[in-house]
Amino acid sequence: MALKKPKESVKQKQPPAPAPSSRRIVLSVVLKCTLLLFVFAIMLFLSDSSGLFISDAENDHVKHRWDSFYEFSRRNNVDVLLLGNSHMYTGINPENLSNALGANAFILAAPGTSVIDSYYSLKEALDRCKPGLVVLETYGINHSDPGEFSANALGEQIKSFSARKDVVKKLLSVPYLFPVSSYAEALSPTILNHHYMYSDEGEFKRNIEYSKKEKEKDSELFLGRYIRFTEGIDSATMSEYDTKGAPVDGNEFTYSDNVSSRVDKIVKLCADRKIELVFLTLPMYYKHVKNYNTWKTRLETLLNQYPNAWIDFQEPYEFDDFTPECFENTHNINQHMTYVGSLVATYKLAAIIKSKFSKNLEDRSKDRIWIESFSNLDGYLENRSPRLDNAKVRTVARDKVLDGIRVKEFLLVNSDDANRITLIAKIPREYLAADFGKDDKLSLLVRYESNGKIAEGEVPLSYDYLHEPLDHAVFKQEIQNSVKITDLLSVYLPGH
Repeated sequence: MALKKPKESVKQKQPPAPAPSSRRIVLSVVLKCTLLLFVFAIMLFLSDSSGLFISDAENDHVKHRWDSFYEFSRRNNVDVLLLGNSHMYTGINPENLSNALGANAFILAAPGTSVIDSYYSLKEALDRCKPGLVVLETYGINHSDPGEFSANALGEQIKSFSARKDVVKKLLSVPYLFPVSSYAEALSPTILNHHYMYSDEGEFKRNIEYSKKEKEKDSELFLGRYIRFTEGIDSATMSEYDTKGAPVDGNEFTYSDNVSSRVDKIVKLCADRKIELVFLTLPMYYKHVKNYNTWKTRLETLLNQYPNAWIDFQEPYEFDDFTPECFENTHNINQHMTYVGSLVATYKLAAIIKSKFSKNLEDRSKDRIWIESFSNLDGYLENRSPRLDNAKVRTVARDKVLDGIRVKEFLLVNSDDANRITLIAKIPREYLAADFGKDDKLSLLVRYESNGKIAEGEVPLSYDYLHEPLDHAVFKQEIQNSVKITDLLSVYLPGH
């Protein structure tokens, strides 16, 4: 019997795996991309937070200004808020303005920015304080639109934007401050300055070292002024004016619709908050600008729509006060004020504020906290009485009438040079003759001790025309510390 071959087992073919649906593929790609973006965002956040890609981190006065504003407004109100660009923070001295008014004045400004930036700075600032007066410098009213920024202007705008602290307000302002192509650069210093890793190794290393340091807060109150220029116009630059003419032509002045709308928003914002608003034009040297009448007429077209006052220091120009030493030594288009110029402009502004816009300002000059904060700042001794615990100052006379003249205060102030002291005499302004000038002197007859002997002698004091307190004139003289003045005997003032 033949054996039958067993039947071969038939292998079962496995059905092919179903191809992933396009939906699953898309979802997978989206999830992976989202994860990568999330990781990238975290790395970018950590990099930005480290400060490694910030430009010149140690000298970023714009960031320092906003840091100081937040710290100051945490405990104090800002009574006078000043907005603008570099013309404002070099042209007004907030320490002297505060001391002259007995108020808190603060400058929130950034270099090269326009009034568009000032509007968003104001919006953020008003969440922190309620000023009685806002002063807006007009140099930022210009033809400035985000889509037309030069590389330098874009960099300055990013610097100002980065210094602000309210994240929500910053994000909402991005479309109005930057072109779409610059959003990423504006939002991230790492993206903006990633080239430091390979093309500016020095800056990158400096930032690494800076990030390692303990960032100590300044002990001295910073109110927003940035001292840049200390030397006035020299003879060489004067010759350039004579040979080349004025570098600035008022006929070229224009402002954009975007800028105009932001001025309107600033006016309405202040009106809604019941805050007085004043426009301020700080001057350039009179030879620096030609055809200013055209500039002024065009600016009037905008500003005259509003009831707010406009203080214009460019015209009429005060030749006796705004001398060449008041201005940066440059023939370039953008000219700023020197420290001297800032004092002249500050005291002029203080006098106008006191006479016309002080109704909403609180007098803090008798407040202990205000005195402690401002007594070590520039201009305090010229405007206010010294603190009783100030060991560097001795009061020889106060409210003493001699020869028909009232001496408000006669102070002896120890100088930084241990061998010198500064005499400061304050005379109420009503005792000054109408024709009193910068070169006139106050003569004091004093009793003094020198080498163990008592004697009397006359001391001439020069008029301090840079410090112009609101109710008295200041006279100063520096003498040897070996002369110990003990009493004030007589006073002579020209024209009295």
